[in-house]
Amino acid sequence: MAFTPPYPTPHKNKSSFFLRFFRGWDSWLDVLFERSYRMKMGHYRQPGLDVFMVNEPTLVRRILVEQPMQYPKHRIMHEILEPLLGNSIFTTNGEVWQRQRRLMDQGFAQARLKLVFPLMADSVHAMEARMDRIADGRVEEIDGEMTYVTADIIFRSILSENLTQEDARAIYESFIEFQHHAHRRLIFSMYKLPSGWARRASERCALRIREVLSAIIQKRYAERAAGVVDTRSDILASLMDAVDPVDG
Repeated sequence: MAFTPPYPTPHKNKSSFFLRFFRGWDSWLDVLFERSYRMKMGHYRQPGLDVFMVNEPTLVRRILVEQPMQYPKHRIMHEILEPLLGNSIFTTNGEVWQRQRRLMDQGFAQARLKLVFPLMADSVHAMEARMDRIADGRVEEIDGEMTYVTADIIFRSILSENLTQEDARAIYESFIEFQHHAHRRLIFSMYKLPSGWARRASERCALRIREVLSAIIQKRYAERAAGVVDTRSDILASLMDAVDPVDG
């Protein structure tokens, strides 16, 4: 029998418009009903917004790989993610997204990933060492450790920096809080309710995360402007060297 990963117990039937607001307060997974996991594509209406759920792999490939320009990101996604991710490939559409993607491809080219793979492996080995120090039988929150190793991989492979435990904790706590407020903002936006309080709260959390990253990136830009030769082979160096093949 095929393995099925754990998931929240779905409701028997589709929730009403009213119930979806309260059941989805913490996570939209709590809104799903049994057929949500079987249907190829589902649809439900929100005030002024049609929401589609796509489960069929061929449809997912069409949207994300084959015809991405035909399925632009919704403005709500941009509004919610912009405080943390800025005007980036995760939030943009059209020609802006295409140009960003061309530049990003150079930073994440296969040859570059081979160079930084040892840095990624170092992050995993550091995680193994941390987990080896946990006493047998002790309950440990794995979510925080997964956030730590993910952020550490980003720091090492993109920025050539090791992530301290203090910064890792600050990023983890701020990200959890950001997700909380961003989700509230999503719900209120979908129901056309005022969401300014959630926007301001998510912006504060995003700022704490960006401050950790900005100090490193600004230092690298300052070094380059001063003519310091950068011998690092990380992804940030490649991104700063990237040239748009279309307009030069």
